Amino acid sequence: PFYQKHIDTFVALAFFLAGFIASRYVGEGDIIPNILYAISIVIGGFHLFKTGLVNLVQLRFDMKTLMTIAIIGAAIIGEWREGAVVVFLFAVSEALEAYSLNKARKSISDLVNVAPKVATVRRNGELVDLDTEFIQIEDILVIKPGQKIAMDGIVVKGFSTVNQASITGESVPVSKGIGEE
Repeated sequence: PFYQKHIDTFVALAFFLAGFIASRYVGEGDIIPNILYAISIVIGGFHLFKTGLVNLVQLRFDMKTLMTIAIIGAAIIGEWREGAVVVFLFAVSEALEAYSLNKARKSISDLVNVAPKVATVRRNGELVDLDTEFIQIEDILVIKPGQKIAMDGIVVKGFSTVNQASITGESVPVSKGIGEE
């Protein structure tokens, strides 16, 4: 599940909140909140630092390198809370990005699975069932009522409503006639 892959983000948040609460009781500059913020930074930013430091040594600058520099700078000037906030927000953004990518991959996979594997093609005046990978440009596909469309193309004969979910992702039947895509 999503939360198991990003448990370090939740642990970092817990230490950040503990540091924030501690700072209200003992003061912002006290060592206790700063240690809690530092723990939050290390836990939440471990993978970020690992990549960022390698990139820094190789003089390759990307977002992780710049974030690593910003967090080191925050620690140097004693702004532990701000460093912890930056780490946490970056970890959240990475988690959301991973979540979005996984959803997009799943949607694309679902669309691919909707497409039929076989299509009826008119070749040399005869109807032939072919695997979709063998369909060629200029082939004429014969689509029967209720059948899924294997490939995109232009209607050359007939009129009907069609389910073009395998092509556009839209599952609502659409009216199509001669000359339409």
